[in-house]
Amino acid sequence: MVKDSILVVEDEAIVAMDLANTLDSLGYEVLSWQKSGEGALEYLTEKQPDLILMDIKLKGEMDGIQAADAIRKQYDLPVIFLTAYSDKETLNRAKHSLPYGYITKSYNVNDLRSTMEMALFKHKMEKKLREQQRLQYELQSRLASIVEYSDDAIISLSMEGVINSWNLAAERMFGYSADEMIGKCFIALTPSFLPDPFPGFLEAMNEGAHHDSFETIRVKKDGSILHVSLMMSPIYTQEGILNGISVIARDITEKRHLETTVLEMSEKERIRIGQDLHDSLGQHLTGILLNMKFLENSLQKDGNPEALILTSQISDLLKEAVQKTRDLAKNLAPPIIETEGIREALKCLVSTVEELYRIKAKLVVDSSHREPDTTIAIQLYRIAQEAVNNAVKHSGASLISVSLIGEKNELILTIKDDGKGLEKKTSSGMGISIMHYRADMIQGDLTVEGKSGKGTTIRCRVPLQGELV
Repeated sequence: MVKDSILVVEDEAIVAMDLANTLDSLGYEVLSWQKSGEGALEYLTEKQPDLILMDIKLKGEMDGIQAADAIRKQYDLPVIFLTAYSDKETLNRAKHSLPYGYITKSYNVNDLRSTMEMALFKHKMEKKLREQQRLQYELQSRLASIVEYSDDAIISLSMEGVINSWNLAAERMFGYSADEMIGKCFIALTPSFLPDPFPGFLEAMNEGAHHDSFETIRVKKDGSILHVSLMMSPIYTQEGILNGISVIARDITEKRHLETTVLEMSEKERIRIGQDLHDSLGQHLTGILLNMKFLENSLQKDGNPEALILTSQISDLLKEAVQKTRDLAKNLAPPIIETEGIREALKCLVSTVEELYRIKAKLVVDSSHREPDTTIAIQLYRIAQEAVNNAVKHSGASLISVSLIGEKNELILTIKDDGKGLEKKTSSGMGISIMHYRADMIQGDLTVEGKSGKGTTIRCRVPLQGELV
């Protein structure tokens, strides 16, 4: 076991020798005996003990109090004062050097041991605490630097949604300085035509729900719209109490514009393929059907019943191929959206369901709202088309309802069926994912609800700027 090392600073040799013997008997290692404060400081340049026993009254220019003060500042070593004096003035001077204890020269051995052990323990704990504080400070400094110089906007909110912190990236992203935004509500960045999502997030976090990042839009200081990806995370106290929310916002405007361009290009290509099917393949099939009809008439005149039956079967297959080609072209390129709008397109979709699949379908359309722009209209139509196709193929429904209603500053598209309900394996399938993606592209919110035996409801809410007319 390593002994604690002691430096004795005492100008009386007899006292120093007696103290050294006592310390040795107590199990300490006495490294050295120094007669003056100057000598002690010089010794410490070469070797440092665990504890120093310092006489207050020392010969020389530096007394024990001055020496202890210099040692504390330079070496951070614990000092216990040895003194034959206990006058008020001396003690007041000694307190300013922050000693770890006092021992009179007429000490009791047990008092000496307990005072030294307490001093050694206190100093070790203080060093450990200072090291922890240093590490904590370094960690906080690194985290603060990461937050401040991150490319993402990092914002902290109170439980009421009030902004408590606002980093440099947030200033660049939204155009507001920290002074302008701290103390303001986070909803100030939400466009007026969008609902405030904060109460819902707060309620979910209070219930312990986890939130993935989501894409939305916010308003910059200059009034322009910014596409962002938001991640909201709970902030807890040491006691595990929720007391705030951390928001990380990433600018995805360029990404969204690129996605929109790709989507528009794919829509144009889809329309082109539909037109080619209608104008090229459809016409070729119709021409072949006409030729088959001519051949069928010729065989009838020649009296060849077997060949007549075969040509009749081929004609029926060609009729079916022509109809399927037209239907496919119509689904790929519904020209009615750009010319007559989303309402007429939905009417045609519902009519097609009834004609082709013999399933009852009904449409409710609110004609009081403004016609959305072509991009929104096309995406809403594609969502309705995908939802209706899913209902026809998978639900076994006898009734499919489609509605497009305007409420305040938003459009609500709803597709509902009375089929067998959404199964778990289809609730996150490709069709549902595509519908979510299309809704995100127009800042919409898409929900899917379904219970076994009670049908499925798909609802997409899309914000519209300006008043509905």
